[in-house]
Amino acid sequence: MLKDRECAMRYEESMLALENEKSTEIMDLGNFPSRDQLRGLAKELKKVENTQLYPYHWFAGNVYLRELEIPEDVFCVGKIHKHEHFVVLAEGACRINTDAGMEDIIAPHIWVSKPGDQRALYTYQDCTFLTIHANPDDIRDVMELEKRIVDHEDVWYLEEL
Repeated sequence: MLKDRECAMRYEESMLALENEKSTEIMDLGNFPSRDQLRGLAKELKKVENTQLYPYHWFAGNVYLRELEIPEDVFCVGKIHKHEHFVVLAEGACRINTDAGMEDIIAPHIWVSKPGDQRALYTYQDCTFLTIHANPDDIRDVMELEKRIVDHEDVWYLEEL
């Protein structure tokens, strides 16, 4: 499954990160973390993590692409999206909850995120994630797109944190 020698070496390096004491926190979520577990992790992270993440926004032909760079050794819990969309790990290695359970993934890696999915991850290396969303009205207002894309019914990550 690993595509080349360099990719295999990066995977071995990422496996060494499993021994990192901090990385065990996300593994304590179990193989398929519940929404309550993700909420609890997000609350705890808000107390200790102070990494600010600033997305880049790209627009082309009724497509909205959101690029997010996450530094090495960072835990984060993502937002809940309303619609199916592509997710690309373009660079780096991380541990993340997937439909198959907790997995170590290395770039390049592509998957489809379903409505209501929420991810928790720990970065072994600097990571670059891309989410690709339909934008049928070709809107360029990021706040309006956020309203359409993110599930604001479950706003605990905005209000309680």
